[in-house]
Amino acid sequence: MLSSSTLYRSTALITTPFRHTYPSLCRGFLPLRTRWQSTAAGAREGKDRKVEATLFLDSVFPVRFGTWDLRHYIALLREEQVVDKVRNMFEGVDVHGFELASIEPRLKDGGIFVKFRYSPPSDSCDPKVPDIHESILHPPDSALKEIKATLLDIIQSKGGLPSWIEEFRRGGTIWRVRGRPWREDMRRYASPILKVSFEGPDVSEERIWNLLRRYGRIREVQPPTPVPAGTLRSVMVTFERTHSAAIAHNCVYGAWIPGLMDETKYTKLHTGYERPIKPHLVRDWLASHPKIVFPIVVFLLGTLTYTVFDPVRAFFVQAKTMGWLDYNTFAVTKWLRRNALDRLAETFDNSGNGEQHHPATDTTVWEDRKEAKNALKNYLCDYPNTITFVHGPSGSGKSRLLRSILEKSDRRAMIINCSDIYAGASDAAKVKSLAEQTGYWPIFSFLNSFNNLIDLASVGLIGQKALPTKPLNAVALADADPASSLSYINQKLKEASVDYSITPEERTLVERVGGRASDLETIIHKVRAGQKIEDAVEDIIQRGVAELRKNAFGDDAEDAKALPWSRQQAWTVMKLLAQKERLPYYEVLLDFPFKGDESALRAMEHAELISITTVNGRPSTIQPGKPVYRYVFQRLLADRVFQAMQDIALNEQLAAGAESSIKAAEAELATLWEISPKGQAGGRREYLFNKLAGASDKIQQLEGKNAELKKVLGERDVADDERSKRWWWVFG
Repeated sequence: MLSSSTLYRSTALITTPFRHTYPSLCRGFLPLRTRWQSTAAGAREGKDRKVEATLFLDSVFPVRFGTWDLRHYIALLREEQVVDKVRNMFEGVDVHGFELASIEPRLKDGGIFVKFRYSPPSDSCDPKVPDIHESILHPPDSALKEIKATLLDIIQSKGGLPSWIEEFRRGGTIWRVRGRPWREDMRRYASPILKVSFEGPDVSEERIWNLLRRYGRIREVQPPTPVPAGTLRSVMVTFERTHSAAIAHNCVYGAWIPGLMDETKYTKLHTGYERPIKPHLVRDWLASHPKIVFPIVVFLLGTLTYTVFDPVRAFFVQAKTMGWLDYNTFAVTKWLRRNALDRLAETFDNSGNGEQHHPATDTTVWEDRKEAKNALKNYLCDYPNTITFVHGPSGSGKSRLLRSILEKSDRRAMIINCSDIYAGASDAAKVKSLAEQTGYWPIFSFLNSFNNLIDLASVGLIGQKALPTKPLNAVALADADPASSLSYINQKLKEASVDYSITPEERTLVERVGGRASDLETIIHKVRAGQKIEDAVEDIIQRGVAELRKNAFGDDAEDAKALPWSRQQAWTVMKLLAQKERLPYYEVLLDFPFKGDESALRAMEHAELISITTVNGRPSTIQPGKPVYRYVFQRLLADRVFQAMQDIALNEQLAAGAESSIKAAEAELATLWEISPKGQAGGRREYLFNKLAGASDKIQQLEGKNAELKKVLGERDVADDERSKRWWWVFG
């Protein structure tokens, strides 16, 4: 007969097939985490035999749900303290040779593995081979039950298991580990869904439920689905609580259980957490539902900009208005300007008297501005219950008048240049320009349209803001009359200590320049610099010619295409205004080259090339945009080469229109000949023949004019500049 030691060595070679073939030999075996440690003598005498088992203590640490879970990092600080408390709690146990082997924290799943050894009952079966285990559905031996009961009594006497937060200790308990847990440290966090894979035959849903129900209430067990070859089949077990799934995962992983069809064949269980929401599921849903997501995102972003950034923007707007961030108002800057810059400017001042240049809105010599100035002062002194508009042509001194009044009254104001805003090529550029002028910061260009949508929604909900109930005030600034213009120039030159006597010829020049404040200021500045009024006026004319050639006709053909009017339309208006001070609006509108194109005239008015007066709310007359523009138009007309180029282009357009009329008349005559070849409709035919003759004569005349004009282009520009100067003097 073989000795017990021989039996151990022989059975050590028996593997899993032996268990599948002879399951009755292992009915009394201990669970999966139970290991036998014995010697030949111990096995023979039934003494010194130790069994290794593992328990899982739950609720000691928080179950970690992700990398963002801050509780995990707090628990790390108390990990060693909690482990020591568990060790002290279990070291004094003396039941069935209980011997504490190790304590391994499992922070990710909120528990601790406690590994121990004990002496099993003498009648238990030694499987001899560690890889052969009994079904985990069978109950443990009596010694293991008694050890577990003893440990539970100790835990209860101590007030419960230690916890990572002693003040909020929960009622954790101990669980027998039935498999061989996989202690991985990957980023696989607990979830209520547990995937149970089968290494072997499938296991019935009923058996899975019986195995896992002890760890917590199960909501659903989904049966296996077909999988590719080489992949383990599995079931999905959904627990009511994530805590229950964590306990089941750590107690069942690696356990063996009888199969579904044949209980003699065992299946190894592999468990793992399954995310309740698949990766990128939310992102994919958001991307596939833009009609729902986009309005929500718009609302959230708009709310964020209003609630978070509006206080910051209000501060910067107030700082812009009050001048808190303006370095010119700092004491250091004022000291430097007073003691260095101003003295340096006086040194290089030609007048040598340090006189400051007074703005063009000084009403001591401009009688027409006294009424406007008094109206603005009264408005600033009263309670602001309405709005006052100061309007007038460009360069009439609106900004200077307001600035001088505000400086004297020591009132803070915010100045917004609307022309810069209008010059923006897009809505984003316009908003950016407005934000820079008002100090509105921070600004996000991509949210501009969002804010507009929110503004529209606000108007729809709360109604449009009401305008002031009182009528709006209006202060009009017009050009000065000739007497005021001359008085103003004389007074300013006298204040600057410039001894200058205006001759009658120069008086006529000043009157022709007009009373536009910016032009008068230019004359004063140039006379103070040593020039004569005649030279100053000539500089204004030359500057106006350069500006008109660029703004009205464009630098080249490509630039002209971007203008809202044609070169022929601009040339026609300027040619007529060079001869007359006013033009009938509708006569110009209906004649060539406008032919009813009112938008071109309105665009010229907006560009300040012309001004349109109204009578009874309708357009009446057309005038130059500035008084001096009439003489600028005359200067352009006196340039023979420029005039020839524009007239040739205008005549070619007229000839093209006549050609179109001839073709239309010829086509109609051909149609009439087909309808009535015997001469009926004679009146219509005679009309068409006359129209053909008139158009033909017109084309001949235009071609003759263009031939003469082209000769001008071939001539040398001999003394053209002097000729143009004399021409506009005589023409005026």
